Formats: sequence, structure tokens, C-alpha cells
Amino acid sequence: MTGSELGLFLLLVAFASFIQSVTGFALGLVLMGVSAALGLANIVFTAAVVSFIALVNSATALPNQWRVIDRSALALLACGFMPLTFVGLWLLDVMSASSVEVLRLILGVVVALAGGLLLVQPGQLSQRSGPLAFIASGSLAGVIGGMFGAGGAALAYLMYRQPDTVTVIRATLLACFVLTSLTRIILMSFAGHVDLDVMWTTLLSLPVVIGITMITTRFTPAISDLMVRRAAFLLLIVTGLGLVIPSVHLFLQSSSGF
Repeated sequence: MTGSELGLFLLLVAFASFIQSVTGFALGLVLMGVSAALGLANIVFTAAVVSFIALVNSATALPNQWRVIDRSALALLACGFMPLTFVGLWLLDVMSASSVEVLRLILGVVVALAGGLLLVQPGQLSQRSGPLAFIASGSLAGVIGGMFGAGGAALAYLMYRQPDTVTVIRATLLACFVLTSLTRIILMSFAGHVDLDVMWTTLLSLPVVIGITMITTRFTPAISDLMVRRAAFLLLIVTGLGLVIPSVHLFLQSSSGF
């Protein structure tokens, strides 16, 4: 990245960390989607940086909340996302080598759908979801997280439907993000995705992530959750469409050539 591109990326890191701290997810979605749409870096590189940033963001916010984690839900979700993260990372490697536009298309669809979920206020269930629902949600998050480092929407939607307090839900999601990030970091290290550029960009991003997360966590009561959700919704929808439309156009052009 050039100096201006790195500066813009760090601004995105700050905004994404803010969104994550308020809503409980979307850090990876914002960074992956906007970075890909602007062409700041390739998807594999950005996903690697996102994994480290998400780990620091979640670990920074978790110490004050770990006592209220729903450990049963965390264990069931982990049964889904930990093994399926490997599948997602494998798909990323395959597509980044042979189907970059398909990869951008999938990312655009994921970002747009997740943006829509930001405006959905899922009604809480009267009874807790069954184990299969948690495992299925974790599995979907594992595949998406393995590919893009941004599987939080699948986890957040299910957790916000549970008959728990927002405090318990957010703490459990933060614990999930710590585990998903650690899992992906270990796997991508073996896959050769962690190089000096990834580490340098991550190191520059860390003060931004920690600072924004600490400030936002402290002053969250003064921030309108709905306003943040609407802003993030518009950003993600526009970003998703910005990735999908060019990819579909290229696909149609290539198809008409046959």
C-alpha cells in the first residue's frame, strides 16, 4: 500500500472498530468490504490483517465482560466454527488463485446481506434455541470467517434471538470472535498468509483498534445504537453492491464471448 492508501486503511480500521464496539460485530465486514471496493489491498491480505485486528479488538473489550459469557452457547458455536474455518480458508486459497471475480462477488453478497441484518432487530425467543441451531450458525460463521475473517453476522443474528440480556450476548460474541480469530490466525500461518506486510500493517493498526475500542466501550451509553446501525447498514449495502455489480457485469461479458 502507498502512504495515502495506508492512511485510508487506518481510518477504516477506526470506523470498523467503532461499529464493532457498539453493535457487537461488523469489524471484518466493514474492513473487507470497503477495502476490496476501493482496491486498497487484495482480499487474502486484508483478511489476514482483519484476523489480527479482530483478535485485538475483542480481547481489549472482553476483560470487563468475561464473567457473564454464556459458556454453553460458546461451546456449541465453537463446535461449528472451529472446524469449518479450515474449509473457508481452503476455499479462499482456491478462489484467490483461479476465480478472483467470483470471490469478490461472494464477498459483495455477504457484505450486503450482513448490512441488512444490521437493521433487523430479531425478536427474542421465549425458549433457548436447540444445540443444532448453534452448531449450524457456528458452521456458517466458520466458512465465511475462514474466507474473509468476517463471520460475525451469522453468530450475532442467532445470539440476539436468545432470551438473554444484551450484556450476556455481547460478552459471548466477543469470546467467539477471540476464538475465531485465533483459529484463523493459526491456520493462515500454516498456509503462508502471514508475511512482513501483514504484520507491519497490523502493528500500525493496533493503537487505532485499542484506542477506539476503549473509548467507545467507556462511552457506549451515550451513543445511539440505532443511528450507528443505520449508518453501517447504508455503508455495507453500498459497498456490497459496489462489489457485486462489477463482478456480475464482468461475468456477463465473459459469458457473451462464448
